[in-house]
Amino acid sequence: EMTDAAAPSGLTPRAFGLLGLLACLGLGLMALYSSGVGLIDPKMHRAAGFALALLVAVGVSRARREASDAGDRLPLPNLVIDLALIGFGLWAIWSFHFVQTEMETALYDVTTRDAWPAMAGLIVFLELCRRLWGWGLFGVGAFGVIYLLFGQDLPGLLAHSGFSLKEVAEALWYNTNKGVFGSITNIVLSTVFIFIIFGVLLEGTGAGDTLLKFAFLATRRTRGGPAHAAILASSMFGTMSGSTVANIVGTGTYTIPMIKTRSKAAVVALFA
Repeated sequence: EMTDAAAPSGLTPRAFGLLGLLACLGLGLMALYSSGVGLIDPKMHRAAGFALALLVAVGVSRARREASDAGDRLPLPNLVIDLALIGFGLWAIWSFHFVQTEMETALYDVTTRDAWPAMAGLIVFLELCRRLWGWGLFGVGAFGVIYLLFGQDLPGLLAHSGFSLKEVAEALWYNTNKGVFGSITNIVLSTVFIFIIFGVLLEGTGAGDTLLKFAFLATRRTRGGPAHAAILASSMFGTMSGSTVANIVGTGTYTIPMIKTRSKAAVVALFA
């Protein structure tokens, strides 16, 4: 009876873990396809990428909370909140795809009805930012949204001319140049993801260690060897990638942990 009673407590973590794993697999396959096989419709690419990222973010944040609670089952309200984040997030992403499809086929203006899923999407992703990266990034984003909505009521030079709910939604959610689904999202989906995969493959196959060994061999007589070796390894990687963004996300997966480990070991040896 105790085993049967305990079984449901592990079902939810496994379900969220499987969901996050499948979402990561989907992001990886989408990155590989868009970089080497064929192009994906831009609005579909961004909407699908955000939907998969939403599932990953909720799964990761839930796993962190479960780990911090030493494996205790989270209360039911937390599960309801997580499911609500997924539901409202997918609703907002679907609304983005719908509006972009309408704009491609007809003269379509964003309506007040379209503004509500956009606001829901902003709240969902701000909450996920708070969970994953803390209050700093959340505070900056929340301040920006609140200022757009209510800044006209501030005194003096702090006030702006005012933006309606529809205008805020159109600028932040449905704008494919500057909004949430703007050019930065396009760079992440089309460029950054594939080189993150490339960097992980370099680390997993040992190619990253080989680059570091060559770099350490060349910088072994210099002070600050780990940092110099990381720079040299990054330079050698750059001769293959030719991309600054690729260099950062590709070599950073193994050079940054190496610098931390070596620096910690040096400090311990200094004060030993």
